[in-house]
Amino acid sequence: MKPILFALGTLVLVSSSAFARLGETEEDLAARYGQPTSKPIDLAPAYQEYLGIASEHAPRTLTYKKDGFSIEVCFIGGHSERETLSRQTTDLSLEETQQFLDLNARGAQWKVVRKRLNKEGGSIPVGWELNQGSAFAEVKEGALSIYSQKFKELEAKQNAEAAPKFSEGPAEGAAQITIKE
Repeated sequence: MKPILFALGTLVLVSSSAFARLGETEEDLAARYGQPTSKPIDLAPAYQEYLGIASEHAPRTLTYKKDGFSIEVCFIGGHSERETLSRQTTDLSLEETQQFLDLNARGAQWKVVRKRLNKEGGSIPVGWELNQGSAFAEVKEGALSIYSQKFKELEAKQNAEAAPKFSEGPAEGAAQITIKE
């Protein structure tokens, strides 16, 4: 029984080592996975200009499939800056999540920064940080996203630009209501 478990563990590690790491190029990933299974999703040129992003640094998202996993990769400036890994049929296990984190650790240790309660009343990690903010990871809806500081900054900029702007006081011509006590 132990040899079978060892063989299965080795198979999982070998297959997971075939997965991407932050910083890789589209060519690296094409060699690893073959051609993407989706058409590229690019940021609209007008929105790139609005955010002040040069076209060569605009995000480009591609999806790949490998060994029962779906891997969505966001490239910025030609390099992988966010990778979202999910199983096509079930959620990632804690062991798989840890293996993918280890592949992207760059010789450092991930620090757990967020946990959630599990069904047994304990807690499981769902958020990590690497090297005091050089990379981040989180589990949402059974998928693991690993992303760089560069991606986090771009996402924050996009979110800030998309947020509604509120002015000081009422808009011109708006009715004002005064409540007297």
